[in-house]
Amino acid sequence: MNILLSIHTVYADAIYDGKKLVEVRKTLPTKLAVGDKVYLYETSPKKLVTGYFTVNKVEKLDIKVFWKQYDAMLQNMMTDYISYLLGCREAIAISVDAVVKFPEPKLLTIRPPQSWCYTENL
Repeated sequence: MNILLSIHTVYADAIYDGKKLVEVRKTLPTKLAVGDKVYLYETSPKKLVTGYFTVNKVEKLDIKVFWKQYDAMLQNMMTDYISYLLGCREAIAISVDAVVKFPEPKLLTIRPPQSWCYTENL
C-alpha cells in the first residue's frame, strides 16, 4: 500500500539527486511492501508533494545491525540520523528505487501527516 511521507526538502533533494538511497524511519508502515510508492510531501517552506519513489526493500533492524549495515550509505547525513534515532532500539530502512520528480508539484487536499500515512495514488 502506498504511503505519503513528510520529509524535509534537503532529504527529498538528496533522493531526487540519487545521493540518498535509503529513507530512515522510527516506525514501520506495516502494509508497505516492495513495489509500493512512497510519495514525498516536502514540509515548509514548499508544502507540496514533489514526487515519489518505489520501494525496493523494507527492513526493521536492531539499531546496532542498522548502523553496521547503513553507516557508510548515510555518511553525509550521519549527525542528523544519530540525533533522530537516539534512544531507539530499532530502525526502519526503506530502500529507494525508481525515483520520479513531478514536473509540477501537487498541493495536498488533506492535512499533511506528522510522519507518514497510507494513501492512494496521487
